[in-house]
Amino acid sequence: MRIRRIVSWFGGVLLLGVSLPLPAIVINDTNSAGYITGNSDFTGVVKVGINGGSAICSGALISATQVLTAGHCISGMTDWSVTFETASGVSTVGVTGTLLHPLFENRPAPLDSLQQYDIGILTLAALAPLDAQIYGVKTDYSGVLTTSVLDLVGYGRGGNPTVGQLSNGTRRHAQNTADGLLSTLSLVPLPDLPLYMTMIFGQGDANEGLAHAGDSGGPALLGNQILGISSFGNLPRTTPMLTGTVYLSAYMSLANEEIGGWVVDHTVPEPATLLLVGVALIAASLVLKRQHV
Repeated sequence: MRIRRIVSWFGGVLLLGVSLPLPAIVINDTNSAGYITGNSDFTGVVKVGINGGSAICSGALISATQVLTAGHCISGMTDWSVTFETASGVSTVGVTGTLLHPLFENRPAPLDSLQQYDIGILTLAALAPLDAQIYGVKTDYSGVLTTSVLDLVGYGRGGNPTVGQLSNGTRRHAQNTADGLLSTLSLVPLPDLPLYMTMIFGQGDANEGLAHAGDSGGPALLGNQILGISSFGNLPRTTPMLTGTVYLSAYMSLANEEIGGWVVDHTVPEPATLLLVGVALIAASLVLKRQHV
């Protein structure tokens, strides 16, 4: 029922050819420096080092000890680290455990760029910095319109048609709107129905951008809630970006029971929440004792 409502809300699907993996924000503007977020913006969006730091992904803090990222940043990878940049400084935390969505599927060649249920969770070895933003998970489309502006944030390659692609490792921010739900890619059905966003360089809003290499796992934020996680798309790996060319990125939508519900079920409650639950249980037990006196 929920999937039917989602498809109806977006109204239509997109059929594409073979895509390249979308593992930085590409900016439709010449002032790329204006999109570097600094240490006081999007402090809960983190750099995820994988395989001993030989490659990076991005992620978003969902509890004091957990980071949400893309499944393909976990599957087949080892030795993760998570770097925070906040007003209190730069700090790196190790990872003690990983969770991969049980329905995650890495398609075999020639469709190895296509991921399904591309979501995973990293468990931190220590608490995140106190001034790091913890994001909520948007598990439905209430209050979301096709014109709603989403903040796309990540540590991957960034740039624009003027400067080409910049190196990854810097947290950057762009904005875009969701164009629809992607139900097929390379004629392969996508039961998880990821969000897709398009951009044409040289046209449209100068603030629009989309993800590229290194941004896998970075969030599409609606306020302080995560609506999607950067996963895959058909961005070229050449520079500069071509004016007038349509580029696409896809974000695993959390607004469904299979993905968003799974994330919520595996998110550790905050200490304050646990304390309230404990107090409620104690109060309930006292009431029961009085009733039996």
